[in-house]
Amino acid sequence: MLSIKNKIALLVALAATGAVSIFTIGSQSLKSNTTLVSELKNSYYPIMSSATLNNAILSQLSERFNLSVTLGDSELLLLNKETFSQLTKNFDKQKQLQPSLAQPINSLQTLAKQYFDASYDIAYRMIEGTIDLSSAADLAAKNTQILETLTERMAQFEQQRSDEFESLVVTLENENNSARSTMLTIGSAALILIALFGFVVVHGIRKDLANISSKMKDIAEGDGDLTVRLVHNKKDELSELADSFNNFVQQLQMNINATIENVNGLGGIAST
Repeated sequence: MLSIKNKIALLVALAATGAVSIFTIGSQSLKSNTTLVSELKNSYYPIMSSATLNNAILSQLSERFNLSVTLGDSELLLLNKETFSQLTKNFDKQKQLQPSLAQPINSLQTLAKQYFDASYDIAYRMIEGTIDLSSAADLAAKNTQILETLTERMAQFEQQRSDEFESLVVTLENENNSARSTMLTIGSAALILIALFGFVVVHGIRKDLANISSKMKDIAEGDGDLTVRLVHNKKDELSELADSFNNFVQQLQMNINATIENVNGLGGIAST
């Protein structure tokens, strides 16, 4: 049987265990969320934004090549060189952010360079009037096919990066909800256990105290029967109280008996 002190210690330990469990889960969730947020901020979002920008750059390159031929403006070709350089830098940045994507990015980069070189050559020769008109249509058709393939693949790449970003955001939200739910469950369970155990402990102590108090009252208000003893079978602090009271009553009984014997002895002497 646990003592009152041990029962209280167990109650405190139960509360501490619940608090530590909640703190541990919260810390793990925070650490995991910090990692995910860092990946979203430093990797996935920049790549997604860069992929969107590259699609806009590709569209700009195509329009500017067409416009340079229509206007016969070679300066637009030089401007496209700078624009294509930005496209290349974006591809390189994407590979730095996520080396695991190097293969598909290299494929896009190769196809983009193939399109740019062919478009630049066709546009330049048309502006200069040095292109063979009999082959110009075939070259333009092949280059258009390359552009369509490149546009489709870059759009797919952008969509994949967007899906990955959204998936991580959903994962982050799910982990937050899961951690919150787990902490709430553990906290609720701990509170219920603490309340139940606390009720049992307090009820037991009150019951034992009431029992001891009742017996002490019976002794005090009864016929002065000093042979009555408190009985408390539990090995706790109240058992010590009962033992102390019983020792007190026993000592009092012995003193009274001794006094009676002395009085009787004196009475016998006086009668002689």
